[in-house]
Amino acid sequence: MKTNLKKILSAILAFTAVVCASGCNIVTEDDTPDNNSSSSAVSPSDESSSSPESSSAEPDSSTDSNSSSENSSQSVMSSSTAQQSSGNTADNDGEMSGTVLVLNNTGRGIVLFGGGKEGGKDYAQTVSNIKAQVGGDVKFYSMVAPTAGSYYLPDSLKSKMASEYDNIANINQNLVGVTPVDAYTALSKHTNEDIFFRTDHHWTQLGAYYAAEEFAKVAGVEFAPLSEYEKFEREGYLGSLYGYSEENATMRKHPDTFTFYKPKNNFTVSVYTPQYKYKSEMSFNFSDKSTYMIYGADNQINYVKTDCKNGRKLVIVGDSYDNALFLNLTNSFEEIWVCDMRETIGDTVYCDVNIVDFIKKMGATDVLFNMDTFSAVGSNRNGLKRLLENKNTVE
Repeated sequence: MKTNLKKILSAILAFTAVVCASGCNIVTEDDTPDNNSSSSAVSPSDESSSSPESSSAEPDSSTDSNSSSENSSQSVMSSSTAQQSSGNTADNDGEMSGTVLVLNNTGRGIVLFGGGKEGGKDYAQTVSNIKAQVGGDVKFYSMVAPTAGSYYLPDSLKSKMASEYDNIANINQNLVGVTPVDAYTALSKHTNEDIFFRTDHHWTQLGAYYAAEEFAKVAGVEFAPLSEYEKFEREGYLGSLYGYSEENATMRKHPDTFTFYKPKNNFTVSVYTPQYKYKSEMSFNFSDKSTYMIYGADNQINYVKTDCKNGRKLVIVGDSYDNALFLNLTNSFEEIWVCDMRETIGDTVYCDVNIVDFIKKMGATDVLFNMDTFSAVGSNRNGLKRLLENKNTVE
């Protein structure tokens, strides 16, 4: 088991060079994941200038299923050992492939969360500071989303990952003037549904829908049932984790069904530059090649105008988890702005305005901070400070 731990750690360290944008700290096997240090596992949301979605691909019949990526995979847990644990028996065996733990029976990819309670406290303090500077009657919420590992990691392997539940609770305990939204429990009620991709590090739009439903309850706004959406599907989707796994053969045999839900109410989505200069209109033309990028790129600000008439205006600040979220709220808010808070990566510039000024000038009634646990406790959280200190104001 000691050897297997070292293999996992080696893979996570390799993941740093590929994905992490700005010096993530890595948990070592001698560390306790939740030891109130600033350590955190490398985030799949610490995306490089090339989007993870660019690794999506249709299954290629010309690819040898016994590829080198499969042969280089390392076993994490033997069948005999895994079957001794209770629960999740179908998924019990897994292997490290590239930088991803791939479950053998389902092909699900999982990136192991390392925790970081000091980082979580820092996130909570920054969000609370933004709330204090905005002042007034604007309502603030924090909805930190767990990742697939919280629900689908086999019992036999759970010791390899820090508790996202505990890390989210730690964040919520340190918020001041900001209302927490419990996406963790909301998602836990739907684990038999496709709430997370198997081959991509994001939640699906359905998972985001259930989180949005919980947010709508807390915010006190109407929320449309799934019957009020038009449903589109494509088979054979292989997402970001397929690339991170070095095109793992087991994952390749279990591609996702990519499902897109388009609200039936009237709305428009306008694309603005990171400095909030108008750029274009967004259209949602679903096809058999559609990927997570159908929800829009990260390096832009999306402005959504809806036919909802309740006087509520929402600013969402977060990471790429926001992309699948905002369309689920077009029946709940009159206007929505979606801002990616991450720091500049190479030539990729994310939201580049002073967030306090932006919230005030947009006339927001509500502000939601939504991102995955990796971003909230890891280096991505520093992007919130960048927005708070940003000198660019909106004209």
